[in-house]
Amino acid sequence: MSCPSGPLSAFVQGLWSAAVSESVAEPVVKLLHSEACSSIWFSLAGDVRIGDIAIPEGVVVLPVEKVAAQVSLAPGSELAGIRFQPAIGYGLICQHFGRPTVLTREFRTIARITPGKV
Repeated sequence: MSCPSGPLSAFVQGLWSAAVSESVAEPVVKLLHSEACSSIWFSLAGDVRIGDIAIPEGVVVLPVEKVAAQVSLAPGSELAGIRFQPAIGYGLICQHFGRPTVLTREFRTIARITPGKV
């Protein structure tokens, strides 16, 4: 993760990317910490899950993390993200989210993600 400095650091906690080689036999599982921050993920490829919630490809807004969760990245997964400082996500999107939410091409059209559905 890259931690911005200067003026951007007041808004962004970190910029990151992750990829799992297709040659890996099992999914890579990491802990998503609960830091009272929201994020935007760019899910580029592969099967990505937060707990039992499948994250589809696209731009996904993650809510403020209140509890830690397991993130599972299947072989071939690629994603990147922006982790905001506390309270910044709302100022950017002007809406609170209770679960991961896909942002569609139309800015005002938002599709919610529910467990077991993509």
